Amino acid sequence: MKTCNLTFGTAGIRAVMGESNIKLNLSTIEAITNALICALQKDKLVGSVVITYDSRNNSAEFSEHTANIFADYGYDVYISQHCDSTPFLSYAVRKLGCVCGVNMTASHNPKEYNGYKVYNHFGAQIDIDFAETVQSHLKLAHLPQPSQIKGQIRYIPESVHTSYIDCVLQSTAFADIDISDLRVVYTPLHGVGGEKICRVFERAHLQAHFVQDQMEPDGDFPTAPKPNPEEESAFTLALAVAKAQQAEVVLATDPDADRLGVMVLHEGQYKLLSGNMTGLVLLSFLLSVSREANIDLSNKFVVKSIVSSSLAEEICRHYGVRLINVLIGFRYIGEQIELDEKNYLFGFEESGGYLAGTHARDKDAIEAAYIALKAVSYYKQKGKTLIDVIDDLYEQFGYVCDLNKTLSMEPVVIAGVMDRLRTAPPALLGEDKVTAFDDFAVRDDALKSNIIVLRTDAYQIIVRPSGTEPKMKLYISAKSSSSQKATAIAQGAYENFTALLDSQK
Repeated sequence: MKTCNLTFGTAGIRAVMGESNIKLNLSTIEAITNALICALQKDKLVGSVVITYDSRNNSAEFSEHTANIFADYGYDVYISQHCDSTPFLSYAVRKLGCVCGVNMTASHNPKEYNGYKVYNHFGAQIDIDFAETVQSHLKLAHLPQPSQIKGQIRYIPESVHTSYIDCVLQSTAFADIDISDLRVVYTPLHGVGGEKICRVFERAHLQAHFVQDQMEPDGDFPTAPKPNPEEESAFTLALAVAKAQQAEVVLATDPDADRLGVMVLHEGQYKLLSGNMTGLVLLSFLLSVSREANIDLSNKFVVKSIVSSSLAEEICRHYGVRLINVLIGFRYIGEQIELDEKNYLFGFEESGGYLAGTHARDKDAIEAAYIALKAVSYYKQKGKTLIDVIDDLYEQFGYVCDLNKTLSMEPVVIAGVMDRLRTAPPALLGEDKVTAFDDFAVRDDALKSNIIVLRTDAYQIIVRPSGTEPKMKLYISAKSSSSQKATAIAQGAYENFTALLDSQK
């Protein structure tokens, strides 16, 4: 009997590959798949599943092994003929009417990692209850109930790929904005985004420039050891191409093409937009063109995670659009779309995840890249870059600095920090009085989670453990009369919090 000592959560499992029961290999993949099938059988979810994989080493083998196990237990399987993106999986689950989807991906983790990510029947990441059911079967090494009939394995039809591209191109159909004359550089960072984004560019008549050394999927990530488009270091090769081609905008997608990074040429220099900045620009753009197109926004709504920029609230209020805050994880945004697909407008997370269409229930960097280029062209006609747009938003709604920091810690240390914050909330952060303390673990609503919020008169700090790595996440937001002052306040807040941690050692 195959055993696995990894922990299965709402994002599935992400771990280093290797030959032990605490690493990902064919044996642990089999144990995870058995546990997943047990959970599906418990809920009487039978039918077909769809399986995709990204560019990581062993992803194709892991997906094929998973497909064979599902088929052995009577499930029909649609499988990728080549590596593909996470948002495409989300779309394919819905398009093909599957009971669940599985994607072999570790997002933007280093090359040593892979992952097993599970999606429910409406294309969103599974919820906590289902994840706990899978984990219980995994822990006890349960085997599924056998099937009399072996399922069929077939490739995902090409028509599904084509209809996905159609949906991406239609997501901003109301904004009749030509992007064909833009000077664009794109890199998939050795991931899977290249194939589909090239199809989008071709349909949009855009002759983009590509980082050729990074276009082919490669699980070793030879020129991008940290393939995270949130970080400027991931743009090193792309910037060289951009400077040679005098590009106006540089786009990068992470290995599974669900996160987008954007750099723009502004006053002679290339500047990287943070995930929050890109989200705010896309939000403002979508609301502006919707109003210009006389679209009724009165019932529309926007969704963001609670750690994403509070400036979104001011922008939505200005346009008369409802804003819904949800917990971290795009599945919570997917749940809101499922509740009211007709009136959903846009969702974003500060970590580079965006979705405007309703074709998927997860963030989609392919669609976001297309919308970002629409925004670049739209504001270019007004003589502005996306940096100008950010500055205009700050000028109109207030200067906000959203500072995100990550502290590497062992899980036991993180648990100790969270416990001390709960049992003895600090009265001061440096010389700043803590005016409010909010422990989300004791809430009785949809925002209940292992999150702590500390507020002073000048800033807010959200503290939470990472769901996938031994790290503590800090989300600091400060608002002031200028960008420089807001930045200084946010940096001071970070220093105050780390000083508090040092004093507790």
